Amino acid sequence: MDAWYASGAVAGWVVIAFVVVVLGVSVWAVTRLFPGAREDERSALDARLLAGELDADTYRRVLDDHTERPHGSRTS
Repeated sequence: MDAWYASGAVAGWVVIAFVVVVLGVSVWAVTRLFPGAREDERSALDARLLAGELDADTYRRVLDDHTERPHGSRTS
C-alpha cells in the first residue's frame, strides 16, 4: 500500500467525521433555540379561551393566522 493512499484514506475519514459533528451540532443548536414554540403558543391560546379572555371567533381567527404561515412571517 502506498503512503499517499493511506494518508488520503485517513483524511477522508477526518472530513466525514467533521461533517457529522457539524451537522450534529447544528441540529442540536436549532432544537435548543426553538423548543416547540408552536405548542406553547397553542396552549397559551387554549388557556385564554378557557379563562374567557377570548371568544370562539377570535380564538379561531388567531389560531388560523398562526397555522397558515410560518412563525414570524407577515403578509399584507
